[in-house]
Amino acid sequence: MVGEEHADSMEVTRDTTFQTDPGLERIEFVAPADRTRLRYGSSVDLVAFLATMHLAEAIRSSVGDVVYLIADSLSGASHG
Repeated sequence: MVGEEHADSMEVTRDTTFQTDPGLERIEFVAPADRTRLRYGSSVDLVAFLATMHLAEAIRSSVGDVVYLIADSLSGASHG
C-alpha cells in the first residue's frame, strides 16, 4: 500500500500511524479499506470506522487501531 520502494525499509508496529510512518494521504485510505474488506469480509468496515473521525484524527490513527477494529468486528465485541 505504500509502494515497494518504501516497504522494505519500514518497520510496521501497532504504534505505526498512517500520518507519520507510511505517509498515507486521504485517497490512499481506499487501498487499505479495500484490502481489509477483501481479506476479512464485509464485517470489517474500515471506511465506516474512519468516517466516525475527523480527517486529522483518522490520519493519526494507528495500525493498532485497525487491529482492534478487525478483532472487534470478527468477534462481535467492542473495546470502546
